[in-house]
Amino acid sequence: MKMVSKLAIASAVALGIVAMPASAQRNKKEEPAQGQPPVKVSEEFRKHAAPAEAALKAGDWATAERELTAAEAVAKTDDEKFFTSLMRMPIEIHKQSRPGIIAAADVLLASPRTPAANLGLYNFYRGQATFQSLEAGKRAPAEPFLLKARELGVNEVDVPLMLAQIYDETNRRPQGVIEMGKAIEASRAKGQKPPESWYRWVTSRLAAAGDRSATADWQMRHLRDYPTVSNWRQVIINYRNGADKQNPDRVERINLYRLLRGTGALADTNDYFEYASAAQIGGLPWEAIWVIEDGQKNGKVSKDDADFNRVYNASKTAAANEGSLDSLAKAAKTGRDFSDVADAYLASGNYARALELYDTALSKGGANTNAVNLHRGVTLVNLGRKDEAKTAFQAVTGAGALTDIAKFWLLWMELPPLTA
Repeated sequence: MKMVSKLAIASAVALGIVAMPASAQRNKKEEPAQGQPPVKVSEEFRKHAAPAEAALKAGDWATAERELTAAEAVAKTDDEKFFTSLMRMPIEIHKQSRPGIIAAADVLLASPRTPAANLGLYNFYRGQATFQSLEAGKRAPAEPFLLKARELGVNEVDVPLMLAQIYDETNRRPQGVIEMGKAIEASRAKGQKPPESWYRWVTSRLAAAGDRSATADWQMRHLRDYPTVSNWRQVIINYRNGADKQNPDRVERINLYRLLRGTGALADTNDYFEYASAAQIGGLPWEAIWVIEDGQKNGKVSKDDADFNRVYNASKTAAANEGSLDSLAKAAKTGRDFSDVADAYLASGNYARALELYDTALSKGGANTNAVNLHRGVTLVNLGRKDEAKTAFQAVTGAGALTDIAKFWLLWMELPPLTA
């Protein structure tokens, strides 16, 4: 993945012109900088350096290159080599010649003539050219130059961007994630929208490390900038795939499918089948029935599909065996009982009754408060009471998947309507 930008020419041209005495008149005394020995350049050197500088100022790259090459051929003193490198830098950046940039930067960084104010940018050029000239996995030599550039005040987005990749390649992945975060924030500070690839880079590393909460946080940042239906689906699926596959949490799984449904991101037959199966296995046959019937209505599910019919018939039987939900509600005594019956009402689409029983469950205590508040939020969304839904989702606290899912719902309500 190519993320680092081309080397910038503008600032290099400016540095190539600042404090450049090569074009000074022969009879004009050149005053050395404070604490510096007098500048030593020969008439032969000046003969070519002066027109090279003038051509640089005019943007005449061909003339600048020709005259500078002649000046380099006669350069003997450290001062002459400094001035040729000063002019060589913008020319090499114009050519995107990394070896040329590196050679010029090495002279400028070592020279006592280089103004301290320019050292940060020269370190940046040196680090960027080094990074771009090496293969992935071998780019660590660029690190000290990039760190020095940052220390000296360079705030180019490419600094953390390159450091992120170097850290990732050298088994310092957490530091890499931090640096990519800095790159994203630096891009935002410049009024630019960070590329999607940067968000995906971060989330893939966090997911690989098993940090689901941090992964979810960065996925939500991604969705704020790129809130498409396809991205919502991919984010939710990726989050689901980070669950414990040996001991899947049925409540988490069903709620992720509800989130897919709520965001309009149920995409294909496979999504409908997995959702219906999860609901049926999770003891919510009413929801499995609804999912399959809805899929048949919108053409995602064939009425002749044997696998769907197996789940559908099993769910119909299970729902019949449960009997009347009103009878279950009358028999409920504890907060957990009321929560379970409320879940059944939510699954059956009776949202008003579900809300009543969730409220009763909270008042009695003993139920999983986070699960109840999450399900209350989903219920209120379906009732069109989004302000109350936000309050319910905000009441889901602590670490864990239910809290992450509540945050996804809150983000969905915060964003404009989704587009495909």
